[in-house]
Amino acid sequence: MKLMSLSRGSPRYLAVILAVASAATASIVMNDTALFIYVPLTVAISRVCGVELACLASLVTIAVNVGSALTPMGNPQNIIIWQHYKAAFHEFIASLTPFMLVALTLLLVYYVLSGWRSSTAQART
Repeated sequence: MKLMSLSRGSPRYLAVILAVASAATASIVMNDTALFIYVPLTVAISRVCGVELACLASLVTIAVNVGSALTPMGNPQNIIIWQHYKAAFHEFIASLTPFMLVALTLLLVYYVLSGWRSSTAQART
């Protein structure tokens, strides 16, 4: 319910908050773990708010993968890359931050401009 108050009742804004939160979480914990956290939450939000599950779950899944690219521990492949190049932790993050921010921004812009509507709005049309 706290998420609903943050979103001011807007399903799109709620989805954006969920995507940003899932991307941030995936940069701290491994991407699979973030999905185990956010997929059940996404299903519950979809049911409570009448948001189309497939669209919301796709958004969260992609956001988790984008966010996991930021840190060595976010994605298993990043650990290998990090160790191979022997980069400092902060150097690794600094190198990937611009790419992650661009990818997340493009994802959210696409999502907002895609004409997505809640399932209750689709049922009325």
